[in-house]
Amino acid sequence: MKFGPVPLAQAQGAILAHSVPVAGGLLKKGTRLEAAHIATLRAASVGEVIVAALDANDVDENSAALRLAEALIGVEAGLSVDAPSRASVNLRSTGAGVLRVDAARIAGVNAIDPRITIATLPPWQRVTSGMMVATIKIIPYAVPEAKLAQAVTASAGDSRVVRLHGSRQRSTGPA
Repeated sequence: MKFGPVPLAQAQGAILAHSVPVAGGLLKKGTRLEAAHIATLRAASVGEVIVAALDANDVDENSAALRLAEALIGVEAGLSVDAPSRASVNLRSTGAGVLRVDAARIAGVNAIDPRITIATLPPWQRVTSGMMVATIKIIPYAVPEAKLAQAVTASAGDSRVVRLHGSRQRSTGPA
């Protein structure tokens, strides 16, 4: 990834690094600049912008966070993956239960690259339906495919890194 100022003529396809005031509002940080954005910036008399330009081997932040989140839970019942937003993906419980977290594997994934971060509730935390149990964050803008593939491999496997053990209601008295 290349990061820095570029003339508008070279900015199309890059990711805006800082929000820029324009007529009618703000062109927000993180926007992938398209022809219409360039025209809006020109109309605002902006000659250059600071951008992140992804290399061919980079995976954008939202796609990377989503891939890692899906690897973390696999087809695990009881957990869902939110849509990516601003380089983050949240995992939520779909029911009540106790969260199992393989903290050693989470630490291992976090050690692969400082741009890849997973944070979870503590192991054995009791959760209710809809609670956020983990968040995956890619910092900033993109991560190299090789590092993402390494994190996905470390997260996947027969034993899930994050798992919800659903609660079962049982009677303690006569039926």
